[in-house]
Amino acid sequence: MALKRRPESLGGAYELLTESGVQQLVRNLARMAGIERRVYPHLLRHSYITWAIRRGMHPMQIRQIVGHESTAMIDRVYTHLVPQDAYAAMVKALADVEEDWRISFGSTSDRIRIREANQADTRRLVDVHHRTVLVAYAGIFPPNSPEPRPDALQRQWELAFTDPTFRALLAEEDQGGAVGTVAVRSDPDISGSGEVCRLHVLPGWWGSGVGTALHDAALTALRTAGSAQAGLWVLRDNRRARAFYERRGWQLVEGEVLALPDAGVIEVRYRRRLPACVGPRLAGAGSQVGW
Repeated sequence: MALKRRPESLGGAYELLTESGVQQLVRNLARMAGIERRVYPHLLRHSYITWAIRRGMHPMQIRQIVGHESTAMIDRVYTHLVPQDAYAAMVKALADVEEDWRISFGSTSDRIRIREANQADTRRLVDVHHRTVLVAYAGIFPPNSPEPRPDALQRQWELAFTDPTFRALLAEEDQGGAVGTVAVRSDPDISGSGEVCRLHVLPGWWGSGVGTALHDAALTALRTAGSAQAGLWVLRDNRRARAFYERRGWQLVEGEVLALPDAGVIEVRYRRRLPACVGPRLAGAGSQVGW
């Protein structure tokens, strides 16, 4: 696998890479990537092991890949992982519980339907929104911040419906109770791009797959409307939500923040390209899509 092609002047044959050739290859790639610090093969190896640990690879597997005699070397050398790595590992473990739950108790499609909502559903949308943020935003807003009021949230939803590009989706259980919401619209900042907003799932349904179903339905709605990419804003300190989006391919836009001084919080922006097909195509208002 470690082959390079000789110059045409020397016959153009392939030959094994030498140690110095590997070092030069790594340096060239680092220069192409805009990395100014000194980069060498062992640093690349070290970075790979750190990357693998942060993504949950078992130390025994890493030991076999990199050729260590035991995992003691990995435990001793890679203690520079920061507390955020432990947090990310915990979030991943909790995400795995979602799949276990769905395997044990049946898929979300057996109990949940997602349909397009309209202004007649505003009170139900507000109810899910209000009950969700009381739990999800606890500890994020300053202690002296007033709790969101249903009447204020209702005005927000009513105003949102005046946007002709705005579409709201509602997740309902088989008994008809609303358990989640999401909405999409044209991105007001970027022409031709869509925006996902108002993704809320009642705390009792966290980890059930409802959030994923709503997320995928929203991307499908945007793709159907002709958007090739999408953006969203999320509270900077809402670690659970940010981990949710990052696991689903959203990337943080560095430097794009929205300060809300009256509320004492900051939002950060994520973006992603939309796949050609995400999930079931949604029809008009009142239609039902099973998940």
